Amino acid sequence: KGFSMKHIKLSFEQKEIIYGTLLGDAWLETTTNGRTYRFGFKQQIKQKDYVNHVYQKLNNLCGSKPITNRNGLDFQFKTLTLPCFRFYGHQFYGKNHKKKVPRLIHRWLTPRVLAYWYMDDGYRHKNGCYLFTNCFEKEDVQRLCNAIQRNFKFDCGIRKKTIDGKDYWFLYISTKSFKEFSLIIKPYVVPLMKYKLYKKNRK
Repeated sequence: KGFSMKHIKLSFEQKEIIYGTLLGDAWLETTTNGRTYRFGFKQQIKQKDYVNHVYQKLNNLCGSKPITNRNGLDFQFKTLTLPCFRFYGHQFYGKNHKKKVPRLIHRWLTPRVLAYWYMDDGYRHKNGCYLFTNCFEKEDVQRLCNAIQRNFKFDCGIRKKTIDGKDYWFLYISTKSFKEFSLIIKPYVVPLMKYKLYKKNRK
């Protein structure tokens, strides 16, 4: 009787948004030992429009609207706890619930996935762009780099930054490939984030 949340299925677009944002700042949490998960998404308050955009795409999975955090600096929402997130929980977290890059990420890395990942964690630099992958181990960042090269033939690599004695790994798209990278993700980039895309140098 009635529609059961247990039978909710994600649309193709929702799946791609989840892959992209999980490579960035989104997270999954479980209180049922991995049987069900809920998805969380947070950005700084200045990116409020972007959080609202992601919420609108996933709002059939949510029980409440985005809110400002207690600290007043961040804007976030969480979905309901649902079985449809189980696959992503197992792929991105595994048994020890430590975030990782799925072994088969190359199967799911599409232009839309790249766009949401870049909107979340990308930084345009004069020589190309960086993707902040510092929450992942070196092996994970290399796996992402290999997947980008395999799927898109972009010129990319990884770089190390040491902060307070700890090594972090960042992924970069070189100048040579940044224009093409921008072109393939542009259809999925929201207006607020267009500033991150390639622009011709104005004389």
